[in-house]
Amino acid sequence: MSRLSWLQKIYWTRFAKPVEERVLYQQLISRPIGSLLEIGVGDGQRMRRIARLVQLKTGAESLRYIGTDEFESAADGRQHLSLKHAHRLASQMGFKASLIPGDVVSALPRVAHKLGMSDLIIVD
Repeated sequence: MSRLSWLQKIYWTRFAKPVEERVLYQQLISRPIGSLLEIGVGDGQRMRRIARLVQLKTGAESLRYIGTDEFESAADGRQHLSLKHAHRLASQMGFKASLIPGDVVSALPRVAHKLGMSDLIIVD
């Protein structure tokens, strides 16, 4: 969560991989946020990139990160973090994390009233 140089900004918005996430990178670089909801944490690579690019709102001590995923129970054939590893990773990144296990259809409605509003929502 540090300031990026103009060269780093150009790299992240024009050349960084995966290409489909460049719009996300532009949003993270150009707009300060205080809270983020990520639906589909996956293997945690996007979480790492978010930590490098996010600009915090004035007065925010850390990013309030809400992530939902099936974690260990995922059967889609892709790599997923365990819930414990995801918590560890989020705390290492300096996030104030709330991780919600389960599929989106059941997980979000179960805790939606506790989450509040988010400045940015990422849907995988």
